[in-house]
Order: sequence, then C-alpha cells, then structure tokens
Amino acid sequence: MLSLLRNALGAQGVLSGTVIVALAALLTAYVMAPVAQSALAAAAAPLAALNLDAPVEGAERKNVLDALTLASEPLRVFLERNAGAPERTLFVELSRRRAASDAPAVTSTTSSWCCRRF
Repeated sequence: MLSLLRNALGAQGVLSGTVIVALAALLTAYVMAPVAQSALAAAAAPLAALNLDAPVEGAERKNVLDALTLASEPLRVFLERNAGAPERTLFVELSRRRAASDAPAVTSTTSSWCCRRF
C-alpha cells in the first residue's frame, strides 16, 4: 500500500523499497501492539503454568491449548472489527487447506480448534 502511495506521489527515487518495508513493519507493530498485549494478558495463567523442561503432552499440552484458546479471543475480536466477511471466510478456507496439506503433522484436535475459532 505504501509503495502505491509512493508511486502516486511520483516519489520513486525518494524512498527506497527497504524504507517502505520498514515503515510497513513499524505501522503493523504499532497497530497490533494493543492486541498482542491483550492476547498475552489473556493467556498469562496457562503460560505461567507451563513447565518448559517437560515435553508437550498431557497437562502441558492442555496448558498450551488453553493458552492458545484464550489468546485467540482478542485476535478474533480484532479480526471481526477490522475485516469483512469475505476476508474472514478466506482466512478460514486457507487454514482448512493448510490443515489438509499438513494432515500427517497436525492432529485433528489442533486443526479443528483452528477452524472453529473463526
């Protein structure tokens, strides 16, 4: 988007592509920071209960899935507020395709969790 603006202003020589990418990354971080803070705050309890030395199975797996479930709510709210129905449908379809292509590596619990969240 920023490169289109640069071309519309006729400023191709003023800002390099690297500067445009850096600006886009900074703007993304600025816009998404409150959502990331909300997601981290929501998932704090299950994340604090994780034993990082233990394998992710049993209770540890449940804590990870609980953290993902809790952290996804602020992201879902952001998506509902800032994306239209066609975009949300596209995201769900892309996640289903990815889950289907990664079928041996992704468990049915994880793929169904991803798809039902949206």
